[in-house]
Amino acid sequence: MFDASYFWLTIGLLFLMIAFTRALPFIFTKTLKSNVTLQMIGRHLPAYIMMLLVIYEVGIKSFMSPPFALLAVIALLVVVVIQLWKRQLLLSLLVGVIAYVLINHIAG
Repeated sequence: MFDASYFWLTIGLLFLMIAFTRALPFIFTKTLKSNVTLQMIGRHLPAYIMMLLVIYEVGIKSFMSPPFALLAVIALLVVVVIQLWKRQLLLSLLVGVIAYVLINHIAG
């Protein structure tokens, strides 16, 4: 039937595996900091993630029918302008969300 030793063995092994994988970055800190590929990924990854989020939000389908994603593109331009002007992430996100909601409400 149910054997508690297998349960505790599984829990113990899972604990060890999770602790080991969480400790790996601290064990190899010097190697990771000097790796050129990881430094390049660290510099460019935020922009790539934002690009994927924009592609997901705007989407290809919204370009196929009126208003041809115009509302999302206007809100995106507001975010880009605020980000380039003030360099404040939270401000640009907040203004972009408010712009998108207002544009959708007015046009919608």
